[in-house]
Amino acid sequence: MLGRVGTVFVLCCLLWACATPLPNDAGVIPATVIPTDDDATLCERGTNATVFVEARVVALETVYRRRGTCNGVDTAQLLYDTYIIAGDFMRDAGSREVAIAYYEDAITLLPEGVIAQARLADLSPEVTETPSNSTCDTDTVRLPDYVPTEGNFATLDDFGFLVNNAGYPIYGVNYYPSQSPFEKFLVETDLDAVATEFGFIADAGLNTVRLFLHSDVLFVCDALPNPSAFAMLEEIIRLADAVDLRLIMVLNVGVDAQSLFLDDVYAQQTDFITQRYADESRILAWDIYEIDSLDGTLLDAGLVWLADIVLRIRQADTAHPITVSWGTATGTTAPLVDFVSFQHVGSNEALRQTIANLQASTTRPLLLSSIGYSTFDVGEIAQRDNLFSAFDVAENTDLMGWAVSWAFDFPRTATCIPPDCPGEAQAINQFGLWNSTYFPKLSLEAITAQINGR
Repeated sequence: MLGRVGTVFVLCCLLWACATPLPNDAGVIPATVIPTDDDATLCERGTNATVFVEARVVALETVYRRRGTCNGVDTAQLLYDTYIIAGDFMRDAGSREVAIAYYEDAITLLPEGVIAQARLADLSPEVTETPSNSTCDTDTVRLPDYVPTEGNFATLDDFGFLVNNAGYPIYGVNYYPSQSPFEKFLVETDLDAVATEFGFIADAGLNTVRLFLHSDVLFVCDALPNPSAFAMLEEIIRLADAVDLRLIMVLNVGVDAQSLFLDDVYAQQTDFITQRYADESRILAWDIYEIDSLDGTLLDAGLVWLADIVLRIRQADTAHPITVSWGTATGTTAPLVDFVSFQHVGSNEALRQTIANLQASTTRPLLLSSIGYSTFDVGEIAQRDNLFSAFDVAENTDLMGWAVSWAFDFPRTATCIPPDCPGEAQAINQFGLWNSTYFPKLSLEAITAQINGR
């Protein structure tokens, strides 16, 4: 897959009959494409209307990444304007997908930019109902046997995971593909994009991905598997294996608690998934349900359900540890799970107190399964520093690991519901360690420092 830069380059060759080869197989322009130019030179190139627009974009992106300025002018605004120019050029040249990518870059850079929003809305396809690719005829939804990847299972002791008898601290990230998060996952997902994103995650030193499986995507007609969704999931498992990432599978996503605890159809779905992947060593653990909080009679029903579902899983799968992420009620799950998962928002002092309370009530290993800070609410420096502090707390309290939310920012075109797109700017879009155009945020410094021992 060429990507935006590669596609632009090829189109230029077609338009102007240029014969210059692509810079590399992936079509990605190396960081040294403008090796040692200073900001002034790059700004001049980036604002020169006679220079081809892609070179102008690259020049201004370089200044922006350096946090430089162009004669005191806001580089973000200059880059935004150039994205619009580039998008218009590619739109007029008939390259709709590349134009959309430029407009999305512009919106990611300046979410309030109305020009990019309008351009994107003009290019958005009309919404049509997607026909079901499955029916309730069991003959049409039978899946081929699953062939697991080759590798060693992780094991769990009183302190955390082991791989090949060596400690395996979880350096994790919660993950949806940047362009197909939430309900779009496994429906509109581009496997080439997943491969690219898994590469970024692994190269950063992260070793674990929390993957979210939506019940209504994976199953049709209650508990019959959706072949296309499972085929997509299994390709993603293989992509994780290719870069040595292990997976925590979060099940029953999108199901409200009362339905989950009372309707046996969801237990059947869990049975199917855990049985199908019982021999998959790339899977680290099952997180069988995530919810912010449970209390009262709903918590009582949940504990009964949890005891039953753990026994059901154990009948088919004795290899994978089990956990749940139940917000403030997570401590009540300790007698029933193999390790306790908890999530945190708020101050690091509150994080210390939460850990102290859990450690006082259980000897199970503890995983901080979600912690993150949105750059919609705080700047990149604050996001980085908050993660630094949280990791210090995790290390000093002997947690088995942590998982940051999320890996990538989600463009507003990916989190909106048509026809109300690209949607309003909101915090959920900007929790990523990378933005939606794969520029790394400062928070990656915290990740690298923690994994490499500072």
